Amino acid sequence: MDSSPPTMERKVVFSLQGYSIDEATATLRRAIVAAMLLSAQEERYRWLNYHLCVGEGEIDEESELWWFDIRAIANEVAVAPSKLAWAKPPWG
Repeated sequence: MDSSPPTMERKVVFSLQGYSIDEATATLRRAIVAAMLLSAQEERYRWLNYHLCVGEGEIDEESELWWFDIRAIANEVAVAPSKLAWAKPPWG
């Protein structure tokens, strides 16, 4: 009989929309630009629901390798912070 504690499944769902453009290189490479929306129900990740993310990256078509750097955009113009405690990111 397994006596280990039950594990909680953590899910962050994301939607990614963007485009890629051929680069002027000797090999076939594509630059990526995208916007990402995230959704989470678990309390510790709910702050993701209130942020838009943008990203950039690159695809190497020959090796089929790619990288993507994503940044969360925070509203720095608002007069006051959100009243929702879970809308605040863990760093602020």
